[in-house]
Amino acid sequence: MNKVPKILKRPIYFTIMIVSLLCLFALLSQSNIFSKLFSFGEYLETGYTKEVKSIELNSTGYDTSSPGAFNITKSAEWTGKHEVTVKFDINTLEIPRNTNRHIILVMDTSESMDEHRMNSLNEAVTALTEDLFTNTNNKLALITFDTTSETKTGFTNNVTTIENIMTNLDAKGATNYYLGLKEVEQLLSTYSQPANTDTHLIFITDGFPTAGLGMYEMQYKQLLEKYPYLLTSAIQLEMGEHIVQPIEKISKYQYYAYQQDNDKKEDLSNVLLDVARAAEYYNSIELTDYVNSEYFTIDSSSINKTHGETNITTNNNEQKITWTIPEDKIKSGTIVDVELSFKIKLKDEYKNIEAYLPTNSSTTLNAKAEKISDITFTSTNTPVLQSWYEVIYNSNIPLGCSTNFELTEKHYPFDTVTINNEILSCPGSQFKGWEVADDSVTIISDESFIMPGHNTQVGAKWTELSINKSMIGTINSRTTLHTILANASTPDNEKSEYVTVYSSGINFWDVSSDTNGKGLYKSALEYSGQYPVYYFRGNVENNNVLFGNYCWKIIRTTTTGGIRMIYNGTPTNGQCTATGTNTTIGTTPINIINETSLYKYSLAYSGYMFGEEYETKSMNLGEDYWMQIVGLKETYMANSSTYLSENKYYSDSYRAYTATSGAYAGLETFQIGSSAVYTTADNAVGKYTLFGTTTNSYSTNGTIRYITRIDSTQNRVYTIAFDRNNYAEANGQDMYTYYYNKAHNTYWVYGNDVTYDSSTGLYTLKNTISLKPVEYGDNIDIVNGDTKYHYTCMSSSNTCSEVKYIFADTEQYMMISYITLTNGEKVEDAVNKMVANPNQTKNTTLKNKIDSWYASNMINYTYMLEDSPYCNNLSINDDLNYGGWKNTGDSTTYMRFTEWDGNRSLECDTKYSYTVSTANGNGKLTYPVGLITTSEAIMAGTDYHTSISSHTNYYLYNGLTNWTMTTAYHNNLLAYFTTIDNLGRLYYARTEEESHYIRPVITLKPGVFASDGDGTSLNPYIIEME
Repeated sequence: MNKVPKILKRPIYFTIMIVSLLCLFALLSQSNIFSKLFSFGEYLETGYTKEVKSIELNSTGYDTSSPGAFNITKSAEWTGKHEVTVKFDINTLEIPRNTNRHIILVMDTSESMDEHRMNSLNEAVTALTEDLFTNTNNKLALITFDTTSETKTGFTNNVTTIENIMTNLDAKGATNYYLGLKEVEQLLSTYSQPANTDTHLIFITDGFPTAGLGMYEMQYKQLLEKYPYLLTSAIQLEMGEHIVQPIEKISKYQYYAYQQDNDKKEDLSNVLLDVARAAEYYNSIELTDYVNSEYFTIDSSSINKTHGETNITTNNNEQKITWTIPEDKIKSGTIVDVELSFKIKLKDEYKNIEAYLPTNSSTTLNAKAEKISDITFTSTNTPVLQSWYEVIYNSNIPLGCSTNFELTEKHYPFDTVTINNEILSCPGSQFKGWEVADDSVTIISDESFIMPGHNTQVGAKWTELSINKSMIGTINSRTTLHTILANASTPDNEKSEYVTVYSSGINFWDVSSDTNGKGLYKSALEYSGQYPVYYFRGNVENNNVLFGNYCWKIIRTTTTGGIRMIYNGTPTNGQCTATGTNTTIGTTPINIINETSLYKYSLAYSGYMFGEEYETKSMNLGEDYWMQIVGLKETYMANSSTYLSENKYYSDSYRAYTATSGAYAGLETFQIGSSAVYTTADNAVGKYTLFGTTTNSYSTNGTIRYITRIDSTQNRVYTIAFDRNNYAEANGQDMYTYYYNKAHNTYWVYGNDVTYDSSTGLYTLKNTISLKPVEYGDNIDIVNGDTKYHYTCMSSSNTCSEVKYIFADTEQYMMISYITLTNGEKVEDAVNKMVANPNQTKNTTLKNKIDSWYASNMINYTYMLEDSPYCNNLSINDDLNYGGWKNTGDSTTYMRFTEWDGNRSLECDTKYSYTVSTANGNGKLTYPVGLITTSEAIMAGTDYHTSISSHTNYYLYNGLTNWTMTTAYHNNLLAYFTTIDNLGRLYYARTEEESHYIRPVITLKPGVFASDGDGTSLNPYIIEME
């Protein structure tokens, strides 16, 4: 029998020991240490014992370089609370095509191709020639396009010729896709494709078309019809990674590229070599991945893919996602990203356990291509993620001191971690608190952070004590909200935690992301003002403010130290958690201009406010619309379906008739002629009718109708109505024949300028030409040739008291749009009054609604707001962007305003800077409130719809379409404002006809303080003044 220790023979000692242990446990139970050591989740055995975030899956032959073989990188990462992002990245080996190559390189040399881009293009062509001309049968042709186009050289393999051409290229003028493609057609007209040769058109541009709009797509289709052997590819340079629509319309294969001075594989040289390679495309690729349905479910709304389509199915409670890429989309061996990513959600029953979780069950790939056997393989390898990670505290104890403090805590990814409040001590040093020693961690405040998907360290901070004297009194220092933001910001022109792609910092031609900006940044742009601009970007969670009983999100600071914020709804229990429509104050069009239920249009309606208006009107010309030239109108009948199904009387002729009795006695009208037929309207094209059931009926409105055509797809009967005035003018001739001939013999005189005689009140057209409006389709190129002909009296005369100025020719609709000028005014006078130097005296409907909301809800807080300018920039940064609104401009292009046309500046001319006072703006506002601008939205993280299909992962996204204060362009009759649409992109909307949501923007004065909060939605900053 073992001896009992002596201490236990003494009851008092035993009692003391038990009490001490109980006290210790009581203390521990109140601490983070106890909770983390003794009460973390239970451990679950899954069959895996370590974390593997990324695996490689190779098809047979990849290791031995078999053509067409696949390498798939499959990775998983915690990207949200209980949320994992699974990603597949496909790489393949080339399947060579043993053919010669004739390449037509069509190069954008417009003004936007600056020195850096031209240098990149030059280097890329040099690399191409070095590769291409290793085969002497390969050749290269060079075409440039800007405002004009030119074949610099036909097919050649003379390196010196190509080098000389590339060295002497100049950037100038507009971007005209149409002329570049037209030049290809001219080159191929004398070309005969040799045997065993690929003829490949490669189109390179850095911008959207600004001239030849509506014509390039038709020209591309014509190219393919005439030369079906032609391969077509296009490269968009420095335009982001989402292929824009105009590029899709002129090519079968699309690529994106960047300048040479970047850290990405997609620099222009690499991409051009990849595009020009003679390699086979895959006929099909299908990847099927089974998610481990024991632990996870697929979030179907989270799928992102670079190519093809995806489908999610469930069989026997097992979810799988199938990714299908169709024929001719992926070239073997390409450097282009071929990626699929999607999110999977952890099931509820596994949210509070410790486990090594396998994300997937199996992956199967099937692929086919010419010259290789079908590829099929399946792998059950999977990434494995820990469900928990550790926070390790490091005391960093100064030399000469010691401590017994050691602490390691366990937390689930994306939990909010409260930093331990243990205070350490060391003689001669002062403990300054704890600091997260991991730059990738999202910091909420000095006391908390978001747990990342990996272990992280928290270190103690120390300073040496240097003041050893006592002091009377205290120093009380408060930090303004502006200073808090400034101290937390990161420069945007260098690499940082969430800016990892470019050494030059954030790329504003692409959306925000974990690699292209997420956080608070200091703008590197030099803005006029005492203060730099700090702005939030991406999927941030710490820019929430509670002010004036409403929630707001900080957009940026101003150059005077103010804090600009966008409306984000009403608080709930002091928290800012509103979503959707609750983040807005309602909807409205920009402008409602309504006269007798008909819309009135004007270039003046391009503004947030407007002054003098010149009404814009339109007219269809050309063969199909000849009737409009002579004042007639073709319309379809409201009862078309009845006339197509029921018999009525129709005749080749008509007769004038005067009613002799009844209510219409004395009415001069019509009856149909003799030899009438009783049939349906589809058998009566080219005949007159009253749509009657007797031959002796007459029209009670004094007109007779002529059936011009039947639209069978929409069951419409189209007619022209003739009245007795038309009858009198025809003077016995058949009215339809008379007016048809009149239209086809009508000439309009056009001039490239006008003079005005105030004594006679007449305009005279200068440097005139005469054209038939019925031949409008052929005339467009004439009036928009080297000499532009915008002015006309719409007659055969060269003088008139009111002259028409045609600012838009739209071949697609065979339509002109014009304004009427009087009293000697010319187009520049009208443009000056409407947009260049407007006297904004009239409110838009949008401004009225914002003002009304402000007056009812924010008027008492005006003293805390800065009268900061809100920009509605109607400036135009290039004569070409005036389109047809400039006498020397092309009427096939439209007016594009500066900010929509790629300008990313916050600077704004005084006349477009909306303020209450004239001290720093135009003084046109009633209250200090406006809307966000396109430039601010791009800084926040979005881009144009032509560059991205959607962007929902940034702080401005609310699932709705919201107005901005930026005018995009004016096209034909309509002005268009930019919106942030329901997919998070910058899109445009018609100002008069579309209703969208409103999120007012205000600016806090410099010097405001945050009395409480950390900026999160659950604990927003609460604003007070000094």
